[in-house]
Amino acid sequence: MSRLTAPFIYMGLIFLLSSVPGNNINPETFLERSLIWISPGFQNLLHIPLFFGLALTWIYALEKHIKSNYLTLLTAFALSMLYGIFDEFHQIQVPGRYGSISDLLLDALGAVLIFLTPLIKKIIYNKGSIIE
Repeated sequence: MSRLTAPFIYMGLIFLLSSVPGNNINPETFLERSLIWISPGFQNLLHIPLFFGLALTWIYALEKHIKSNYLTLLTAFALSMLYGIFDEFHQIQVPGRYGSISDLLLDALGAVLIFLTPLIKKIIYNKGSIIE
């Protein structure tokens, strides 16, 4: 299986999550019953780790195709944000859900965290200081 399939599988999972109707009084599916217990405020905060994860899957998919680490990070961020925009438009079509700029900003926050991954790698692999 190609590395390029990873972000598409991940985006499919996000799509599935964002397809769950909002304000569900009588949840019908397992996913609906699971999400009803999570407060809307906390659900919004989940955009951050979800889109950080999406950006990481894009890095995994692209790092063998793009030689520049910075360009890989930038491309992963851009593709994650494009999907975030698509997902917000998708949610407009889901009963009881809506697209919002605040959700898109949370997506951006999660995706932009990938720019810290080189710093984190340096700390982990150099056993300490990032200042040389």
